[in-house]
Amino acid sequence: MALDAFKTISNYLYKNHYESQQIDNGTTSSHWKNLCAHMTVSTDKNIFLKQFGFGNFKTKSFINNIKYFAEILLSNYLLYKHNCPPNIRSASRHIANNQNRIYEFDCAKHALSLNFILNSLAGHNSNSTFSDHRINTICIIGDGYGFMGNLIKYFENNIKIISINLGKTLLFDVHYTEQLFPNASVELMQSKPNSSTLNADFTFIEAQNYEFISELNIDLFINIASMQEMNNDIINNYFKYMNTSKAVKQTFYCCNRTKKKLPDGEVTQINSYPWENHEILINEPCPWYQQYPSHRPPFWKPFDGEIRHIIAKITR
Repeated sequence: MALDAFKTISNYLYKNHYESQQIDNGTTSSHWKNLCAHMTVSTDKNIFLKQFGFGNFKTKSFINNIKYFAEILLSNYLLYKHNCPPNIRSASRHIANNQNRIYEFDCAKHALSLNFILNSLAGHNSNSTFSDHRINTICIIGDGYGFMGNLIKYFENNIKIISINLGKTLLFDVHYTEQLFPNASVELMQSKPNSSTLNADFTFIEAQNYEFISELNIDLFINIASMQEMNNDIINNYFKYMNTSKAVKQTFYCCNRTKKKLPDGEVTQINSYPWENHEILINEPCPWYQQYPSHRPPFWKPFDGEIRHIIAKITR
């Protein structure tokens, strides 16, 4: 049963990344070591999750709905300002409700990114789907709380989703995917795949196994605000593995800081990523990602540096 598979994966991730503190073979940058925390409590029946440092997750409650009313209102305003269509707006709100979180910027940005990707593929055809463009498998690198993967799957159920994350964070992706899709088929890929074709609705990959993507038939890669927090050698490896994955045509949507200095002093720059084997279609400051809504005046606050998004065709 699917629920048993979810439980098996969750227990494995908890045991290997919380109880035994498994090392991620160099994939954990100084950002994640110094600025983020994951906390869990395991019982016989459940694993309770709590975190800070990745994403902005505020539990829905009467008090929080009042306290963060301005943030909720402005996050929804962004959807209309940037012409996010009703079906994507509705889907993203459904995901937020299922996760029992208030609808804030981290929810809106995924809806807007999904709409932007579809428009870029279709030439602004609001009725476009991924299947229209022969995109059947989508890999999301660093999907905090599984929001984008769940949003795409809810929006277009036939899409296969691959989620790659650090082991501790991947447990959160698995947990929230189970909440929305308890009957979905799932797999934790722990060894190099023998086939480029995926059978499961959701395939989870621990970050230390990210080279597996080179063996898979992946049509679209998505990374939103987490590649900027990787070391440059890991970024370079992701590009190498994306470039050699098995799909005939591939697209990469990358939304990250123009320039960021990690806690250990290493600097990452989005325009210095190895784009040599890519046909860049769009490279611009991300319109909705230059400032974020806050519940306190001033109600719009700037991010710590410009954020750009790039959509590119991978060429070989």
